[in-house]
This record gives sequence, C-alpha cells and structure tokens, in this order.
Amino acid sequence: MRCLICKDLERDFRRKISDYMKARSSAYCRVSTSFVAYENVEMERAKSALEMHHAVCVYGATEADGQHRPQTTTDAPGLATATAAVCL
Repeated sequence: MRCLICKDLERDFRRKISDYMKARSSAYCRVSTSFVAYENVEMERAKSALEMHHAVCVYGATEADGQHRPQTTTDAPGLATATAAVCL
C-alpha cells in the first residue's frame, strides 16, 4: 500500500514537470524566459516537497525493496537534458 500523500505529491510533481516542459516549448520561451524560470521554480518546489515527505514517510522504507521509488527530476526521461537547455 502506498501513502496517499506520496501519491498526491508525485502527481503534483509530474504535473509541474509537464507544465515546465510546455513552457519551455511554447512561444513564451521566445518572448520571456521569466515565465519558464517561474515554472522551473515551481517544479523544483514540488520535487523538494516530495523528497521531504519521503524522508519522514513510513512507507518510504519500501523504497529499499524497490517496490516504491518516486520519479525525481533526474529520473524523468529527457528532463535532465531539457533543464540544461537554454531558450533561444
């Protein structure tokens, strides 16, 4: 069984990743990088909240078994390279 808070935080983190990727690929990136920077900050806040909760979550012990492991920024496919790219 997984923690409901973990599920909510993971869903929020995935949504923030999606929002960030949309911002990076949209016309906003060409006009203003501040919107993209805002989405990046929101994504990092969601990641931090998820990691902080996992540090105290009783269900976090199952991570060692490989049963439950949250997807973080570096695990997300293609995100590591996308965050390093600069809007042109």
